[in-house]
Amino acid sequence: MGLKEFFGIGNGKSLLHTGCLFGKYENIEIRNNYELILKKLGVDYFTEKDLGIKPIICGSLALDLGFEKDFIKMARKNLKILRNFGVTRIITTCPECFKALSIDYKEFLIDWDLEIVFSLSLIAKKLVGRRFFRDVGFDLTIHDSPYLVRYCNMAEQPRNLLSLLGHNIKELLHSGDNCFDSGS
Repeated sequence: MGLKEFFGIGNGKSLLHTGCLFGKYENIEIRNNYELILKKLGVDYFTEKDLGIKPIICGSLALDLGFEKDFIKMARKNLKILRNFGVTRIITTCPECFKALSIDYKEFLIDWDLEIVFSLSLIAKKLVGRRFFRDVGFDLTIHDSPYLVRYCNMAEQPRNLLSLLGHNIKELLHSGDNCFDSGS
């Protein structure tokens, strides 16, 4: 019996990982919105809840605070859990998790081979070529995440998505590479 039959979930091996903010602390409305958007776009995924496990904690904070051994222990445990469920790709909504899973895990675990995708990049990719009502856009600002901008070189992805949806971006004084911390 495969993963799909056992859990009654999609064919894919993609885990939607919403991180601490939307996973552990149960910010249900935002998490549900991500799930709804991805389903409407035809993205096949399952969640930690579907698997009956607690949300995976990436360990970013431990590494940032200098607890490298604890971070490695946590990463190793996560890799074992993910492999047991056949996960080959992680879609994450959290900038800190994206940085940890796509950069730090590769640095500290030589056998880390999972594909890591940031949710906004995936959503934008799925929306390319679709038609939207361009006259309903708003003027918006973005509080950039330092994890995405400084470590992952991803300042344009949120802007591209909002522009694709017809919105105008009004840059803050401190944006992009010059953003303030705590924008995740």
